[in-house]
Amino acid sequence: MPDKREMILQDNLWTLMVKMSLPGIAGMLLIAFNAFADALYVGRFVGADALAGVSMSIPLMVLNTALLNLIAAGANSLLSRSIGSGNKAIQEQLFAHVLLLSTGVALLLMIPGLFFAAPLIALTGASGNILHYGTQYYTISQAGCFFSIFGLVSSGLIRAEGNIKRAMLISLSGVMINLLLNPFFIVWLHMGVEGSALATVVSMFFYCLLTTQYFLSGKSVVRIRINRNILRYNRPLVLIEKGI
Repeated sequence: MPDKREMILQDNLWTLMVKMSLPGIAGMLLIAFNAFADALYVGRFVGADALAGVSMSIPLMVLNTALLNLIAAGANSLLSRSIGSGNKAIQEQLFAHVLLLSTGVALLLMIPGLFFAAPLIALTGASGNILHYGTQYYTISQAGCFFSIFGLVSSGLIRAEGNIKRAMLISLSGVMINLLLNPFFIVWLHMGVEGSALATVVSMFFYCLLTTQYFLSGKSVVRIRINRNILRYNRPLVLIEKGI
């Protein structure tokens, strides 16, 4: 992707800011719209208690956002520096490391979400029907949290290499799938709050497929190389010693 590299290295900073920040902001707003869509459908078709239950789960899910941003910040920085220096080794290893870290973080969040959802939601002050609905939403959301974590981190890699519009279009696709599936699960399949959470999980599953397809297409500088060496955590240190 030499054209993107030259654009990042040579173009005017103000021009770059407009070209890269506006589509990036739009893409992130689209993903944030998922939570609004869930609240909208739940409040309209399930009820006020259900909406309150979903709202009670949001503070706990901030931890998901914090941990995925932790991975994304490091991966995006590493990818951007590797593009600037032309280091192909990092670009070939980065996807595998991101996949491994996303899986580890997802398991860390999934276990308490599956087995301790009710006590955790109760800590936010929920009780009665609100606790019931909040537990339903949080349990399913955490069961599928890998797709959100890996999908959003992968989308960050696409933005980091300069393909902001592609990342925005993938985000738009995920939101549209969520908007279509929410009424399908909630109204037609009568799944209530669980249907709303499942709609988000399924939409993020397709989001992951779209980001992975982009890396498999050969259009990205990131290469999919998965082998036993991804478990060797001394590898990034070696790369840093080489000047990255």
